[in-house]
This record gives sequence, C-alpha cells and structure tokens, in this order.
Amino acid sequence: MTKDDSFEQAEILVGEEDAGTRIDVFLPARLEGLSRAIIRREIEEKRLLVNGRPVRKSYPVQPGDRIPLAWYHALRQATILPDPEGELVVIEETARMIAFNKQPGLPTLPKSHRDTNALACRIVARYPALADVGGPLEGGLVHRLDTATSGVILAARTQDDYEDLRLLWRLHRVKKEYVAILDGNLVRSLNIRKGMAHQSGKRMKIDANGIAAQTFVTPIARAKNERRTLARVEIREGRRHQIRLHTADAEHPVSGDTVYGGGEETDRLLLHAFALTLTVPGDEERFFFADPPADFLHFTEKWFGGDGLDAITKLRSPSER
Repeated sequence: MTKDDSFEQAEILVGEEDAGTRIDVFLPARLEGLSRAIIRREIEEKRLLVNGRPVRKSYPVQPGDRIPLAWYHALRQATILPDPEGELVVIEETARMIAFNKQPGLPTLPKSHRDTNALACRIVARYPALADVGGPLEGGLVHRLDTATSGVILAARTQDDYEDLRLLWRLHRVKKEYVAILDGNLVRSLNIRKGMAHQSGKRMKIDANGIAAQTFVTPIARAKNERRTLARVEIREGRRHQIRLHTADAEHPVSGDTVYGGGEETDRLLLHAFALTLTVPGDEERFFFADPPADFLHFTEKWFGGDGLDAITKLRSPSER
C-alpha cells in the first residue's frame, strides 16, 4: 500500500517484507501525516489495535497482522481546536519557522480533537494556517517537549518547511541545549552514551540493546551546601525522557523529577530547553534562545545565588558556553 492509497484503506495487512519492524516505525512509513509521537499516543489511548488487541509501541509487526485504520481516518478528519485565551510566548519568526517558549506544565499536543489544553491549540489560534501543517493535531510543531519541561520549541510555516525541519531532526542535525538543576554535587562533566528502551507506562529504562542516545552534562554552578548542581545539558537525538533517564542513571536526577528519583522540594521538574541551533538548507544558521521561567530563576537564585544567575546569563551567548 502506498501513502496515497491510505486515505481509502480500511485496514493494513502486514506482509513478509515488514516482519519484525516496530509498529511505531512501520505505520508512519505507510500513512500520510503521521509521526511516531502520534502513533504512541494512539497506542496509549488504546485506539490503535492489532488483530483486535492493544499492543505496545515497540510491538514488532508480524506477517498477517491486521491493523484497522478507523482511528487514522478519524484523525485525518479531526480539526484542532484553537485556544485564543491561553498565553503564547513567541521568541522569533522567520520566513520558514516560528520559535515559541513553552510554559512548564503545558502539553505540547492535545490528547484529542476535543482537547484545547495544549501549546498547539494556542498556536493555531494566532496562526490559523498552521492547523494544516504537519501531522494531525500538530499545529505545525516539528518536535516535542515533555509537559513538565519548558523552553524553545519550533513550528514550521508550511508543509514543505515542516518536511525540511523534520529531516534535520531525523538526521540529528539540531543542537538542543538545556539547563537543569540536578540533585547532588556533580564534580565533573559527563558524556553519557547508553541505550534506552520503554519500561512501563510512560517510564523509560537503560537498555544496552535499546535505542542509542548520548547526553553531555556540564556543571556551571554548584550550591554552597553541595546538594545541587546547575548544569548545561546538550543532546542530539532527543529521545523521550533522555536527559531525565541519563542523569538519574548517573545518580544526579533532575530536581523535582518524581518519576526518576529527583528531590521533592519543588513542585515541578527543573529542566528548561534554553536553546536550539540549526541550519535549514538554503537558509542561514538559526539560534533561538528562551529565557527560563520565573520559578526556575527563583530556585536558581535560592540555591546558587548570584553565581547561578550569572551562569544562566552567559548561556545567551554561544561564545560564552
């Protein structure tokens, strides 16, 4: 079946040539406008079934598997609802993309076409044309941030721009930089190269046979009581919970991360995506910076004093990092 055929197809019948392919890889290759994130969401909500049964996102499809497409056609027909009342922080607009600063606690995408509690819904309220860019209910967004994570996130202006940007993400040609408050006194920089795999629910685990991921962690300020470290973190892959899992495995979890063992003295995860650097073919290099939210700066000043605030100020300039 081609992608063009998918609009009329009632189900997919898996052939011998695709045996063993993960379902979240198999379906986006065959269905127009789908990302792995959307597939995972449909699986979690138990709308996507194989042979009439729910499966895991890592399920390897088998010859003869039948995958009904009612959920897919419903997605294609769904219209993302705008949220004109929600706050939307625009960092910068270019001819091909728009950079936003996502607030902590705000989901990137809506759970369904009836949900408006998401960044994408706020985006289409201000930029209605983006409702038709990207996959269903994406509002032009080309990547994701965890709900608890704040910071830079990009939307494409057109479908062609979306495809170009998604290619950069797939090829790991986007520099993603974060600032995090970690538990414990990190005395040296870390270069963590460990595979990751799904464990249960929304939790990930370290797995030598899992998907490759590399995380660079550099301490930039330390608390006087040596109980916490302010760190700059860089990743290229952007796996789900990559920073949270890797730092926790190194015994320095992100403060406030109740999933992976971070301290509970804050009411949220203290992780902020402060910068993205990328170059789209035919365009100049782009650097987008997002100021950390007020509560992140509050904890920075409380635990690291002026040294912490100065360290965050220096993150604004690539030459200072």
